[in-house]
Amino acid sequence: MFDFHMHSWVSDDCSANPRDMVAAAEAAGLREICFTDHMDAKVGAPEPSSVYRIEDYNRAYENLHSSRVKIRLGMEFGMTINNRPRLLEEMAKREYDFVIGSIHSVRGECIFFDEFWEKHTVEEIYADYLAFTAECLKVHGDFHVLGHLTCPTKVDQNTAHEVYSMEKYGDYAEEVFRVLIDKGIGMEVNTSGLRVSDAPLPPLPFVKRYLEMGGEILTIGSDAHRPEAVGRRITETLAQLKELTPWICTFEKGKPVYHRISDIC
Repeated sequence: MFDFHMHSWVSDDCSANPRDMVAAAEAAGLREICFTDHMDAKVGAPEPSSVYRIEDYNRAYENLHSSRVKIRLGMEFGMTINNRPRLLEEMAKREYDFVIGSIHSVRGECIFFDEFWEKHTVEEIYADYLAFTAECLKVHGDFHVLGHLTCPTKVDQNTAHEVYSMEKYGDYAEEVFRVLIDKGIGMEVNTSGLRVSDAPLPPLPFVKRYLEMGGEILTIGSDAHRPEAVGRRITETLAQLKELTPWICTFEKGKPVYHRISDIC
């Protein structure tokens, strides 16, 4: 099993020791993990408020080893319309195995702020999140997979945690998938959505449609910010994905490695 989305103290919203995260991965029986710390300037705050220093990143991971779990190093970059130059600048500082492109703010508003949910309806937020994701993807193209599509489902301020439906939001989602496929960018299945609902991010009907449209690259991750969340719900989600595709990917030095799900689950 694999967990290709996890954080440590290098991310400003996490205090976990990398060694504790690796120990949790070993205990969970994982074969390969990837640390994907946040490179994401906070909306309304001056940089580098939530941007790690490469020196801290290197210090956290340079002596991290395991005889039981393969450890990869990555980054989760918070995309906006205007920050592709920043992504290229950060990617030039070291060789990452894997880079996730994620959306944490929409048109300058952070989706984790109370005022964002007070100003907009859930339907407006859900639709515009997907529309803005497509707009950002048309500008960006230098990362490997899109992270946690349908992220607004799990935000604490969204008290209903309504799961995105293809019936309501399929047109928006298909535009995202078209851009991903055209650019050869993959998509993450993020199990953190299962913390608050009965679906990962994105829900499996979205994954099915991505595959039907020609998508080929899928990764899986827990988005763990503490040891007890490492690998959470990965096994059952892979079992469900096996009904849609034979393959799940890891990444090494920026290249996808395909694994047959039936061999690992």
